[in-house]
Amino acid sequence: MRPILLALLLLSLAVPATAATRYVSDDLTVPLRDGPSKRNRVLRHVKAGTPVKLLLNDKESGYSAVEVSGKEGWIANRYLQKRPGARQRLARLEKKLQQAEADKAALQKRLDELTQGAGEQQQALAAAREEAARLQAALDRLREDTRDVLSIKRRNERLGKELGALRQRFQAVQEENARLKDRTARDWFLRGAGVVVLGMLLGLILPRLRLRRRDRWSDSF
Repeated sequence: MRPILLALLLLSLAVPATAATRYVSDDLTVPLRDGPSKRNRVLRHVKAGTPVKLLLNDKESGYSAVEVSGKEGWIANRYLQKRPGARQRLARLEKKLQQAEADKAALQKRLDELTQGAGEQQQALAAAREEAARLQAALDRLREDTRDVLSIKRRNERLGKELGALRQRFQAVQEENARLKDRTARDWFLRGAGVVVLGMLLGLILPRLRLRRRDRWSDSF
């Protein structure tokens, strides 16, 4: 026995072996051959998990004719399965998990937005209620003002009617005054004319009376 091998053997006997865990890698490739046997030439290696199109399943040889990426060949049946491999399924599950995480984050964000929106809506609702109360108060004041305006309007209408009646009375008084003025003017005119006529008559009569008196006085002497 060689000295190196003897030393390794002695070392293995002296030091107990420690148990360690290892994993077989699934990064494998499958040979695509130009015929249904190991003796046929390998055309290329197909990576595990690659989908292939099944053309023919030869159970006697244990190979199947397939088409992959536009190239036809033969692959052993033990390398073919109906479901994707664990690696592909894991990748899909990881992708779904990532999508689920993204959906969860989106839902959480939407929930936060809705919660915030609910708070804002509550504030908007409170503001709307305050505005409604303010408008109601303004409407009540407007109704009071409207009642006052209607009362003023009715009073103005009543005063207008009274003013119309006063105007009619004033116009009647003016007309009566005009008639009185005309009558007074006529009376004064007639009186003046009477005085003039009387003066004229006196002017005619008095001289004659004087002449008669003179004649009487002259006859007496």
